[in-house]
Amino acid sequence: MNLRTTITYYNRIIEVKKIIGRGDRLLNIGCGIGNFNYYLKDDYKDVYGVDINAHDIWLAKQITKREKNLHYKEGSIYKIPYDNNYFDGIICTETLEHVRDMNKALTELRRVLKKNGRLVITVPVKNFPITYDLINKIRINNNKRPMPFGAYGFGHKVLYTSEEYESTISKYFMIKESSLISFGLIGCIENYIPSIVTRLIKTNHDNKSSRFDKSKSKERPDKIDFNIPGFLQSIYRTIIYIDNRIFKSKNGINLILLCRK
Repeated sequence: MNLRTTITYYNRIIEVKKIIGRGDRLLNIGCGIGNFNYYLKDDYKDVYGVDINAHDIWLAKQITKREKNLHYKEGSIYKIPYDNNYFDGIICTETLEHVRDMNKALTELRRVLKKNGRLVITVPVKNFPITYDLINKIRINNNKRPMPFGAYGFGHKVLYTSEEYESTISKYFMIKESSLISFGLIGCIENYIPSIVTRLIKTNHDNKSSRFDKSKSKERPDKIDFNIPGFLQSIYRTIIYIDNRIFKSKNGINLILLCRK
């Protein structure tokens, strides 16, 4: 089991799978080790993954080497290594918060997406519930620099409000759907845990482009799979249901957008 499939991650997988649709070629930009690729491989003929993290790309190739329709390349969102109008669909999950120049990244996504293609974006938002990251929420409210953990861990460069994200993205794409996902209950459960676990189990936890020595990898490809046990899925779905019914508010952890050119 992949220990990084936390409840917020699982929730994003469910929501993205609902709206990305089907087609011939799908790009997962900022793919990490390929979790989303695995769960969407039956919806597209070929699923491509690009990430700046060389170690993650190596790991993704090793884990899924028997999957003939999964393809991975090391590369940057600023210069995606594919032709214009190449993809029917693109998912950009938890990636834009890692870049300094969001406009440049969106320009490149627009270039490789077909005219009537679908783009699904998820991003952590600055207006997250206080239960998700109490310390940084207090610091932000007092105009202090956030600490590099919780909502600002994982190599995140900057977070924006939902409105700020939508305002920038709408300059490049038509936003068809927009909603917040994961609220106060999930935030309380996951407060700081992913930041701690990621540092322990991930070799390049800050998601930086770098050469790596695979012999020093913390992860072993033969010990990782993307299957989530049924009992854990049931627990996650129950918590998500309660979160959506009781704790849903204007303050969510993630913004999810369905966009068209």
